[in-house]
Amino acid sequence: MDALSPPDRRGDEPSDSDDDDSMSSPTFSEPSQLEVDEDLQFDEDKEQRRMEMMMQAASNRLQNKDDEELIQYSELKYISFRTTGPQVIKDVFDGELYRKLLKKRVIVDRHKQGHKFFSDDRDIALGICQDGFLIFQRNRKGPSATPILIQNYNLPPTVCTHAENLICVGVIPGPHQPKDTESFLLPLEEELAKLAVGVPTYDAESKSIFDMHAYQLFGLGDILAIEKTLRIKGHNSMCACRSCNLKGVRNLAENGKIYYIPLKLPHNRDNNGRDPRNLPKRTHSQFIETLSTMDSLPTKSAREKKAKATGIKDWPIFRRVNSLDYAKSFPWDWMHLLLENVIPNLLDLWMGRYKGLDMGTGDYEIPLSIWNKIAEESVNATEHIPAEFTRVIPHLITQRSTWTAESYCFWFCYLFPIVLRNRFPNDKYYKHGCLLVKIMKTCLQFSITEDELNTLDSDIVDWVEKYERYYYQYKETRLSTCVLTIHGLLHLADDIRWCGPGWTTWTFFMERFCGSLKAALRSKSHPWANLSNHCVHSAYLRQLGLRYDLARELEDAEPDYRRLDAQVLTRYEREYDGYPNHIVCHPVRKNSAMTQSQKDKITEYLHAVDREEHENESPMDPHRGNSEAKCILHSHKYELEYEHEDQLVDNLGYGELISVIALEIPAERNIFRELAGQTVLLAHVTPCKTGRKDARRELVSYSACYQSQIMDVRCVTAVVGRIKRGKKWYILDRFEDCAIAAFVPNDDEGEDGHESDDSDLN
Repeated sequence: MDALSPPDRRGDEPSDSDDDDSMSSPTFSEPSQLEVDEDLQFDEDKEQRRMEMMMQAASNRLQNKDDEELIQYSELKYISFRTTGPQVIKDVFDGELYRKLLKKRVIVDRHKQGHKFFSDDRDIALGICQDGFLIFQRNRKGPSATPILIQNYNLPPTVCTHAENLICVGVIPGPHQPKDTESFLLPLEEELAKLAVGVPTYDAESKSIFDMHAYQLFGLGDILAIEKTLRIKGHNSMCACRSCNLKGVRNLAENGKIYYIPLKLPHNRDNNGRDPRNLPKRTHSQFIETLSTMDSLPTKSAREKKAKATGIKDWPIFRRVNSLDYAKSFPWDWMHLLLENVIPNLLDLWMGRYKGLDMGTGDYEIPLSIWNKIAEESVNATEHIPAEFTRVIPHLITQRSTWTAESYCFWFCYLFPIVLRNRFPNDKYYKHGCLLVKIMKTCLQFSITEDELNTLDSDIVDWVEKYERYYYQYKETRLSTCVLTIHGLLHLADDIRWCGPGWTTWTFFMERFCGSLKAALRSKSHPWANLSNHCVHSAYLRQLGLRYDLARELEDAEPDYRRLDAQVLTRYEREYDGYPNHIVCHPVRKNSAMTQSQKDKITEYLHAVDREEHENESPMDPHRGNSEAKCILHSHKYELEYEHEDQLVDNLGYGELISVIALEIPAERNIFRELAGQTVLLAHVTPCKTGRKDARRELVSYSACYQSQIMDVRCVTAVVGRIKRGKKWYILDRFEDCAIAAFVPNDDEGEDGHESDDSDLN
């Protein structure tokens, strides 16, 4: 069977009354080379033998399937049972891009297929991610590699980025970034074309053969990877933005060669303003029209002139299936945009280290002596922050080169509002930074409404306009502050509308994968062959595990029995009746003697519960009688509920958890009523004087505590952190409805904290 030939780039669009022209694929002038009906046919005998083997293997697996495998089978049906409300975006399937595809006919190499996108619940949505990394421990320059990963959006968001659920289809070798990325991606594009037509597959659940379809929804990666995939001009060009047609300007006074994209042109330019609320957005049809015009131009110089004016150089990669919208299917990556560029650049500005610029007419720089205090406070805070929140934060001044995207995210979202408060010469810079914190957290919400998106859009425009006023100051010599990543923020809200919340398309999973490749590298003389072999052998092992039920046997580490069966407790854990959501762990002090103060507090607590229940003539419940509470392990959050004037009142507080007491109540029913003979879990907590404020919504500090008290352990709802500044402690309480930028790597995995080219775009 002949392989599919790469399509010619020229031609007109096929007309189709039930398709949206704005998202149709480019078509080609030599269909005789692209007879899909012939090229995409399968060898019937070979396929029959393959199906028989698959059916037999599936039958064997179904007979021996355990609960864990049943869960894995059901996870692929996430798209079928997910729910959402009107005007709410929870994941990629709520985005306008996916909903628009549902109405479109599939076209492969200009041939219409008999089905529409995602017409079957078993159709698979894919994202393809590329990102270059430096294979050796270097901050800048050096040999690199570019992995290509496929993400399966049919899996629930909680597991679709796990390493075992990602598909590595190859690693583009170095030593430098590839100039012709398409040559490495042609085999993948051919597979995607076949999957769009349909591949006969055995459904083990229904015991039938069906045509499986898979479609690419997004192209993901850093700015450089997207530039190569879309075949657009680089980030220093005159028309560098992939989402709009806004033109850049140069520093003519110093004969600058790099273009920047400010909203307001320098004071010495004629056109002195461009509306950020009405940007000239690119469209898919504009891409097609521009490229068709370029193909018709007679000379190379004419095509280069057109490319410079439009920012589009050539036909994008992945053009054979009409699932991609060139203007909307390549969202700006939240991680690369903010954590790898905007925040580091802001720190450089505040430290006076940004590209040799002074403050101009501003006063935003903070002296080095104060920065050292800020760094020490940040380092010391790690001791009082749960490991679930973040890893160790390196010193901001002396070890900043070791900071990762996760470090920047946690520090800026949670520590910046505390450690930089009242430290700027002018408080407007602090408020400006806090507005960026609000923007970042909004982008990370698990679900977001249209009203919240409109507010986000306004906040971003406000932030960018103030950024230009504070740092760019509309001076031609300060144009270098208006880098492409600042402009890219203006498109975040639209990307969420089209593709889903920021966490659905961020590329933390790629950073972790790059870290695992670094850790697996064993040869410095042949590094790329070493990386390729590692990926191939890992795929072999995974397939062996899937085909022959050897997944557990092939695991490197000892199995985590709690992960295999959550009902099985280790010898260090214990559950108590009436507390199904609580597991008591080591260290445990059995038959320990309580102090007289503890006895008095427990007696007072039980009397209070008994008095309330006696008045209400209902069974005694130690969870009632207290308010609802949050606590701290040096700092826990407790939420207490209590009745006041016949109304239930929520009382939120923070305190230090001293101990958890397993109290065995004597079997004297006339005294202890319903609790007689039971074991209750009590928390001994020292409440902090925080004034019932919520640290998720505002800064909460304390310098003193109340006397310790006893409460039911069910009142303790979360572990929080704290950071000391001066004589005050500030509470760090994570948003419960936001995605967390954190890694949970395996023992043999690391994290790639450095970009190959774009960690500081010019």
